[in-house]
Amino acid sequence: MRLIQKSILISSLAMFSGVSLGSAPTAEEIKQISIYELPEEVADEYETNFENDASPRALEAVDELQVVLIVDYSGSNLVKDYNPIDPSKMQGMLKIKAEDLPARMQESVKAEIQGDYWRRWDSVFLIAKNMFDAMKSIDDDGEIPVYFFGNKVHKEVVSSKFKLLRAFKNKDHNPVNVEQTDLLLGLKTAIDDHQDAINAGNKILFVVLTDGEPGTSRLGNTAQERAVQDLIETEISSKDPSGDRLNVFFVRVGDDNGAIKFLERMDELGEGTTGPSVGKNVDTKSDNYVHKFGPKVALSNAISEDYDRDPKYAITEDLK
Repeated sequence: MRLIQKSILISSLAMFSGVSLGSAPTAEEIKQISIYELPEEVADEYETNFENDASPRALEAVDELQVVLIVDYSGSNLVKDYNPIDPSKMQGMLKIKAEDLPARMQESVKAEIQGDYWRRWDSVFLIAKNMFDAMKSIDDDGEIPVYFFGNKVHKEVVSSKFKLLRAFKNKDHNPVNVEQTDLLLGLKTAIDDHQDAINAGNKILFVVLTDGEPGTSRLGNTAQERAVQDLIETEISSKDPSGDRLNVFFVRVGDDNGAIKFLERMDELGEGTTGPSVGKNVDTKSDNYVHKFGPKVALSNAISEDYDRDPKYAITEDLK
């Protein structure tokens, strides 16, 4: 009888934690995830923003929506950053030693990168986790596919915040590998994997979290950018010209000038500029915007663009 009671207790705790018995969080993971939890007043403000200001179109935008995260894990994510919600939290998930870094890396660069502090990678995870928390109850199937891209693509299907944490800490998925930014490969892989859902008429939002403009030694910046535009036009815009069902949402993490200019060009396509007409299916925002108004507002607006029309959500200088 006691064994049965103990089994029921363990099962209940696992259900309460939101993870399966086979992937129960460790004490270290519980401690680490607490660093990224939103203060209650911030979470309440996010929910209030969404509920009070959401139009019927904005609410419809996230109803039964499949969110797909596409995460840039290029080496620039190793740089020191700060927690935008609580700057007093200075510890991050990656404790990097010199021996963890590629042998070809210059010793001066190794000395700058190694250590235990909040990095841009932690800022990327903070956005990804907040989006997961916001969408897990209204996502189409309760799971969010995550595609990590550098020179290669690694896919994870995430059903808990702890699985998301593990994915970000996995050495195959994090920027310790110091890879380039092959956005074309990452986005194409995600779109190809969702062709059945696209053709079935499902609503899908591909969310790209990136800190730089795309480019590899194989395909330079200009060629990669045009290839990404063509991909979106062929696989997204041509199948949903109105932008009501299929969309790509670029979130810029950090203030890299190349990334800023790249995303400005992506957002303006089809509005009197040269290049493929993908503007109705593409939205771009800074990480500051997502942190200011919350993930539900950002995700809904990426499809409906209703919040962009509300002066309360105007893009001020600090949100660019």
